[in-house]
Amino acid sequence: MSTKMWVIIFPILFWAILFYFGFPPPNIDDLFFTGTAIQLVKDGRFFNPLLSNWTPFAKEAFFFQPPFHSCVLALWLYVFGISTKSILAFQAVCYSVISVFSGLLLNHFQFKRVLIYCSTIFLFGWMINRGFRQDGLGFAFLAVGLWFLIKDTYLRYFAGFSFLGGALLTAPLTIAYALPLCLILLYKNMSLMKKKTKFHYLQKRFGCFILAVFFVLILFSLSVDFRVSKFLDIFFWHASTRKVQVTQMGSFFIYLITHGKDLFILGQGYILLGVLLFTFFFKINKIEEKVKILGMGLLVGLILHIFFYLDVLYGALFFFAWLTNALFLIYLPFSKKIKRWLVIYAVFAFLSTQSTMIVSWVGKVPDPDPKIFQTIKAQALEIKDKKLVIDEIVGRYVFDFRFPENTVNWNFLGPAPRHWPTSISQKTSDSVWIIAKAKSLVCDGLPNVSLVHLFGRTFGSIAAEPKEILFIK
Repeated sequence: MSTKMWVIIFPILFWAILFYFGFPPPNIDDLFFTGTAIQLVKDGRFFNPLLSNWTPFAKEAFFFQPPFHSCVLALWLYVFGISTKSILAFQAVCYSVISVFSGLLLNHFQFKRVLIYCSTIFLFGWMINRGFRQDGLGFAFLAVGLWFLIKDTYLRYFAGFSFLGGALLTAPLTIAYALPLCLILLYKNMSLMKKKTKFHYLQKRFGCFILAVFFVLILFSLSVDFRVSKFLDIFFWHASTRKVQVTQMGSFFIYLITHGKDLFILGQGYILLGVLLFTFFFKINKIEEKVKILGMGLLVGLILHIFFYLDVLYGALFFFAWLTNALFLIYLPFSKKIKRWLVIYAVFAFLSTQSTMIVSWVGKVPDPDPKIFQTIKAQALEIKDKKLVIDEIVGRYVFDFRFPENTVNWNFLGPAPRHWPTSISQKTSDSVWIIAKAKSLVCDGLPNVSLVHLFGRTFGSIAAEPKEILFIK
């Protein structure tokens, strides 16, 4: 079987198997990113009622993030129904698209097959911590858009720029990687043209870009019901609650990868990247041209990512940092002995990034009987005069993402910019909390959850029974 066929078949099988096992696991942001799509399917309104307690903005429209993810997910749910399985399938399709089109890009430029397979493994390491966030769809659009740009035709340029615009209006952070990688592809295409035709060439391609911009802006305006000013107000308010100041970026980055367990979990991968980057620049004259170009493109993307949004090192920064690590380990001119030890260290460092997941999986007790979830749901549906305050565990396993009208999100109980309650004393008399017992790890006064015990020690931040539910009236 050809490499191109394996590039397509391997990731589809990989993500299909993980879908069968319920990947990705529940995430704190699941209700935040799915509530609007569900509401759109129910009655056509573009807002997330689960956030109604968090901020008054939530009652106007879900403009905290760009609209494309909610619209595309709503279309999917309209066709396939509202359920956990349906949303999991949507995510699996997004992951498959990222893997397949990233693989086709790397294969087109004749990068080694091992790098293509590594990209899917690194994507798994990224998405296991992202739940139902918009990252999957946004970077799927990015991968498809870049793939269209590898061939130099008007239609492919229009499609490529349109998908890149869709990526930006799904997950804004995609711009950090779209800019350098897109410019690399455009430069490669232009370099093949004769000098005397380059101006005419640029003129026509710029026209494709302008048409794509207009097309994407029309879709954007329709998706926000032409309330562009209101969208910008709410979007930038939300962004302001999360942005790290430029002057603090260096110290904040070091803090993120060195404090507590993150020195072990995250720090090793970035230390490896630093060593490999030093070697890359030191031996740059001995490196293949395509490796130089991709390496520089990825490095620029990482720098832009840190500049735009540093808070989440488990996100796209993780994926592209590890993709850069793999690229350099495969292609940099190390001796066999040094390369062997670097690969061993890299495998250990990557497994360390997944250590929380591994410990949680090995140390958890069997899941509760599904009948318990059914009983909890029946009790909850009887409550009409109070708010049902739920979390991502209850949303998935109790309600199957079919929420009663009086439901709000515990993780965004607010008021903004605060998110979840930090004490049971914050519970109001007009609410019923139906949440995972594991929330006792972040909220004082709740019954303590059982912790994972392995290797003679207790893991103080990992629940042994993550699906055990509290019903607090």
